[in-house]
Amino acid sequence: MITVGTFDGVHTGHRSILKEMRRSAEQLGGETVVFTFWPHPRIVLGKAQHAFRLLNTLEEKIYLFEKSGVDHLLVYQFTPEFSGLPAETFVEEYLVRKCGVRMLVMGYNHHLGRNREGGFEMIQQASDRFGFETKRVEAETVTGMKVSSTSIREFLQKGDVEQANRMLGEPYPIRGTVDRGNGVGRSMGFPTANIRITDERKLIPPDGVYAVQVFLGGKKRYGMMNIGFRPTLHEISYGRTIEVHIFGLDKDIYGENIVVSLFKRIRTEKKFDGMEALREQLFHDKRDIMRYLGEEAAG
Repeated sequence: MITVGTFDGVHTGHRSILKEMRRSAEQLGGETVVFTFWPHPRIVLGKAQHAFRLLNTLEEKIYLFEKSGVDHLLVYQFTPEFSGLPAETFVEEYLVRKCGVRMLVMGYNHHLGRNREGGFEMIQQASDRFGFETKRVEAETVTGMKVSSTSIREFLQKGDVEQANRMLGEPYPIRGTVDRGNGVGRSMGFPTANIRITDERKLIPPDGVYAVQVFLGGKKRYGMMNIGFRPTLHEISYGRTIEVHIFGLDKDIYGENIVVSLFKRIRTEKKFDGMEALREQLFHDKRDIMRYLGEEAAG
């Protein structure tokens, strides 16, 4: 059983396709295969706006597919030459000859091949010729809206992390490594881990303070994250930063890999009248976030 696509976000719509593929594989005694592309076609073909950003890095996408229980993941390099393949040629050369497809599972509006010419009806004709089955999965909806990677990007760019998470099916992740900062947070009683992201094309939500979950060293923790330019500390700022204060953790973690999952944007970034006013606000932020996260974070 095979499905094909970019799958940026691996959201609830994508997961419906994966679920149907697993169900069909169990019925027919087959295995599940995801055929995906990297880099994102919009980047390769120059059709992305300057501000276009990815929901997933390649590392994140691979992790999400592994987590979903896919038997085989094929990551194929997307090039301008590859984009020019007619849909029927792609089906014959890649899905039939190389993958031995028995069933192709497609999303409700997915198209294959050059200029997106291969819609479901065309693929059905090809399947009759090459002897495999096709199945289309209908759109997934959340709060009355069709789930799509585009919609999720729009919600994240507005700071509506909660609605984006509903469509994603889990909190939006930011993955990176911990860099050494300037130590200002520690001096105020709020030591922070400065995060260097692994892919500059990754979508980072708007500036502000967020309630987050942190995966570090195989353990799950909670915290508060600030994204922005730290306007109160403008004289020592190093540009836009992503830094997280991890509740109950006060040790050196420089150089470690970290995954921060965003739950909610608590407030926008503000400039305060000095360090003491900033420190007082941080206590308020922590209190508000602890209330939002509830007993699990407190424990």
